[in-house]
Amino acid sequence: MESEFFGSPPFISQSVLEKCISFLESAGQLNLIVRSSKLQGAKIKEIDKFIAELKAFKRWAIDHEVERLANDLFHFQCFIRSIQSSLETWLNIKNNEPESAWHSLMDAIDYKDIALRIQDYEGIRKHEALLIGAKRLLFPEKMIFNSPAFRSTIGTCSICGAPFQSCDHIEDFIYSGRLCRRINISILEANHSAIVENPRDPRCIMTERSDEDGNMINMLSLELTGEKLGKTDNAMHVKGIILATKALDVE
Repeated sequence: MESEFFGSPPFISQSVLEKCISFLESAGQLNLIVRSSKLQGAKIKEIDKFIAELKAFKRWAIDHEVERLANDLFHFQCFIRSIQSSLETWLNIKNNEPESAWHSLMDAIDYKDIALRIQDYEGIRKHEALLIGAKRLLFPEKMIFNSPAFRSTIGTCSICGAPFQSCDHIEDFIYSGRLCRRINISILEANHSAIVENPRDPRCIMTERSDEDGNMINMLSLELTGEKLGKTDNAMHVKGIILATKALDVE
C-alpha cells in the first residue's frame, strides 16, 4: 500500500527516518512569525496527516519490539508536533488571540522537551532557542498563574491499561515510542487554588483583572473586556484558568 508521504513499499527504516527529517525541514521553513499565514495553516493540517502515517510505522516497530526505531519515530513525532504548535502560536498572535498563543507555545515547549529526552543535537537546540526567544519577546516577563489542588482517582496506565498502582511502569518515562501517563483520571473534589509565579502547569494563567472602577481587563492584551463588576475596597476581581484539559499527542 502506497503512503502519501513515505512512498511505496518495501519500507526501510533508514528511508523512513530520512523522510521524517525532510518533512521536519519543510515545516521548519515556515516556523517564523513573518511567514504566510495561509502556508502556515496548510502546513498545520499537513502535519496531522504526516503524523498519522508516522504512527503506523511506529506501531509496526512497537509490535515487532524494535525499540530503537520506535523511539526515533517518537522523537520526530514530538519534534514535528512542537513545530506545529509553534506555527499555531504565530497564527494566534496574528489573529489577536494571545491566550491561545500562550497555550500553543506551552505545547511547543512540552513537545520539544520530550523530543530532547530521546535525541539531542544542534537542530532541536536551535528550535529550543527559538521557543525561549518567543516566550521572552511575545509575553510579559512576569505572569501569574493558578495552582489548583484536586482530589482525584489514581487512574490507569497509558502503556498497559492496568490500574496505575498495580503496574510496573513509571510515570513520565518513555517506553518504546510512548510516554507513560496516568489516564482515565476522575476528579473527586476541588480543594483550593492558589495564585503563584511558578505553577506545575503554566497553561493555568490568570486571564483577567479588574481596575479600580471594576472594569475587567485582559491581562495579556490589556484591553477592556466590556464586563464591569462591583468596586471593592483594597482588592480586585480576577479570572483565570483552573485546569487545562487538552492532552499532548504522546501515544
